[in-house]
Amino acid sequence: MQKFKVIAPFIREHAKIISSYVFTLFFIGVAIWFVKHEGAELQQVQPLLYKASPFWLALGIAISIVYVFIHGLMYKAAFSAVSGKISMVDGTLLYLKRNFVSVFLPAGGVSSLAFFSAAIEEKGVSKSQINFASSIYGFIGILSVVVIAIPVFIYGLIEGSIGNGEWFGLFAIITLIAVLYFLYRSVITKGLIYRLIIKYIPVVEVYAAEFRESKVERRHFLKTLGYSLLIEVVGIVHIYIAMLTLHLSPSWMIAMLSYIVAVVFLIISPFLRGLGAVEASMSFILLYVVYFLF
Repeated sequence: MQKFKVIAPFIREHAKIISSYVFTLFFIGVAIWFVKHEGAELQQVQPLLYKASPFWLALGIAISIVYVFIHGLMYKAAFSAVSGKISMVDGTLLYLKRNFVSVFLPAGGVSSLAFFSAAIEEKGVSKSQINFASSIYGFIGILSVVVIAIPVFIYGLIEGSIGNGEWFGLFAIITLIAVLYFLYRSVITKGLIYRLIIKYIPVVEVYAAEFRESKVERRHFLKTLGYSLLIEVVGIVHIYIAMLTLHLSPSWMIAMLSYIVAVVFLIISPFLRGLGAVEASMSFILLYVVYFLF
């Protein structure tokens, strides 16, 4: 018992250092497991890389780097929308950290938004601004997919390459956006949903008050949406370049459908995000679309 009394304060005092070591060991363990578990698949990749076009491969890598920095700009714009100031480098580092940890978390695309805020707080940005900016980043990330997906799905419907499952996925995302919007309005106006939440979780009232005090600057909000749309376009271009890299017959239609459908299912099925699950689903979609179009 005496030993526990000595250990408990030590753990509380060094909680951040201990947790960082635990996370590091966990990620190293997962990396070792991944290489061991996927060893056969990794060996099969080598012949494909030898046959790949060096020019298109280099261009794909360059676009991947640009893609990361666009996410940094999107974070910067999202923080500017709530009067928070961070640099593109800060936004890029925040994206890289959250994107990395999201692979190992359940519903990682959403749950990762709660991590790695300490460095931003040191820049003078309040916790409420960080939470609000992260919410804007996540919400617009979903909204931009819908903006791109609707015309692509309509064209796919005309071509006969979109099934009921894909339309269900798109409808689910639109419903999710509507729910998030009504939840936002309820918090701002202290509506019925807000009152029910406060009744059962009173601690939320403190954060809701800070949330209501935060004002969104429309210009930076639209700027965030613009960066998010650019990210979707870059994702589609990346798949097209992958086709050229592997000497396949490139098709913008296939690139658009495979990217949008994969992202749609990733949003409505967040547990798909993990070690290769999204890539596997995209491979299935590519085969499915090619079968119907050709």
